[in-house]
Amino acid sequence: MRIKWEIALRRDGFAASDRTLLCSDHFRSEDFDRMGQNGATGERRLSRKRQATDHLYALPACPTPAMKAKLEEASARVRKLQREKINGFRRENRAKNNMQAVLEELKEKSLINEELKDQA
Repeated sequence: MRIKWEIALRRDGFAASDRTLLCSDHFRSEDFDRMGQNGATGERRLSRKRQATDHLYALPACPTPAMKAKLEEASARVRKLQREKINGFRRENRAKNNMQAVLEELKEKSLINEELKDQA
């Protein structure tokens, strides 16, 4: 079963282990052979993989409070860094616009010529 998963995932260097989890969202219901299953028991066989993006992480169904806290902390850090990145881009654009306005004003006042403006 692991070899089938490894082939279907098509990831370089991927090797499934006893702890490897695959998200069922990446499969269609017909991708599983449930013949002979009774309730939660039975073997699921992968017939073909639906193309979708991989998760870079996997959590058990009921994460421990410590794991959940770590994930929430990491998510908060990611959101903070995303805000900082957006703010940095905005600052950069404001600085570029301000510099362009100064150069235009200097040109209008004939304090610099077009050649100097292009070099700045």
